[in-house]
Amino acid sequence: MCYRLLHALLILFAFSASVQSSALGKQVFVTDEPESQAVLGFYNITMDTEHNLGERFKFIKYLNRGAEASASLYMDNVAKSKVVIKLMSTKNQDVWTTDGKPMEILVARHFQHPGLIKIQETFFVENKGYWGLVIPWMEFGALSSFSTLIHLLEIPPSDVDRFFRARFRNALQGLAFLHSKVKFCHNDVKGSNILVSGDLEFDLADYGRSIPIDSMFWDRFPMDCKVSDAKSMIRAYLILLGFGTTLDLFDDDSHEYSEIINMYWDLKGSSLKTILAHPFWKNAPPETHPPEDFIKELYLGQAQLKNDKRLKRLWSPDYESESCLELHCEESQG
Repeated sequence: MCYRLLHALLILFAFSASVQSSALGKQVFVTDEPESQAVLGFYNITMDTEHNLGERFKFIKYLNRGAEASASLYMDNVAKSKVVIKLMSTKNQDVWTTDGKPMEILVARHFQHPGLIKIQETFFVENKGYWGLVIPWMEFGALSSFSTLIHLLEIPPSDVDRFFRARFRNALQGLAFLHSKVKFCHNDVKGSNILVSGDLEFDLADYGRSIPIDSMFWDRFPMDCKVSDAKSMIRAYLILLGFGTTLDLFDDDSHEYSEIINMYWDLKGSSLKTILAHPFWKNAPPETHPPEDFIKELYLGQAQLKNDKRLKRLWSPDYESESCLELHCEESQG
C-alpha cells in the first residue's frame, strides 16, 4: 500500500512539473511532429444493463480484464466496424492526473504514431464511473497470443523474420517517439501489450503504467527506463522468432540470429535511435505483404486455437482480480 501511494505521489509530482513546463510554452505531450494530432475531446455516455454504450456502441463480448481495467469488443453503429473499448474504473485507478483523469488517457489521447495504437475517442461513462477509450479491433490480438500461433503452426523463424522484421521496426519507432517526443517511458512493454492487426501490423498499446522520464520514481531503479523498455521490446521480437526464455543457450558466434541476441544482452545505455540505426533493423528486408496462403493459414490456425479447449487459455487468458470492474464482477457472479 505504501509503495502504491508513493508511486502515485511521484507521478503526480512529475505530471505537475510537466504541466508547468507546458504553460511556459514547452510542449510536453502535443508536438509539432507530423505524427502527432490535436488533443481528443471527452464526451459523456451511459451504459445500459446489456453493457451497450449509448446507441452507438453495441456490446459483443469481453476480451480480457485486469485489476484496473477491462477490454471488450463492440460494434460501432456509426462507423459500421468493430472496435475495442477499454474501460477504467474510478474506484480502482491508482494513478491520477491533476485534473482527475487516469494517466493512460492523459498519455494516449495527446499523440498518434504509426507504431502506437491509435486512440480514436475518449469518454466518461457517467452512470458507472468509468473512463473509456476506443481503439481499433486488432484481429490477431496480442503479440503473445500471435507468437503462440506462429509456433504451433511451426512457421520457420526465417519466414517470420522475413515477413515481420520491418513491421516490428515500426513499433520500435513508436516506442522511440514515446521516449523522445512524449517524454514518457512505457514501463510495461510485453507481448500482451503489443497488438497485431489483420494486416499484420504491430502497434504498441496500453499506457496505464507510463511514467514521465524525468520522474523521481526512476531514481530507485538501477536501469534507465528507456533501456528497460527497449530490452522488453527486443525480447518480444525474439519470442516471436521462437526463442522464448532460451536466449542464453545460443552461441553468440554460431547462431543465425546471434546479432539480435547480442543486441539484447549488450543493451545498456543505448538509445532507441542507436538501436534503430543498427544494421539488423536498418537493413531489414523490405516490407512485403505475406502470401495469401500464409495469411489463410494464420486465420485457420487462429480459429483452431480458439476452439481447442486445451489451448484456448493461451489465446485469450482470463485475468481474475480481487478488484475487478463492477461489470466483470457481475459477469463472473452471474
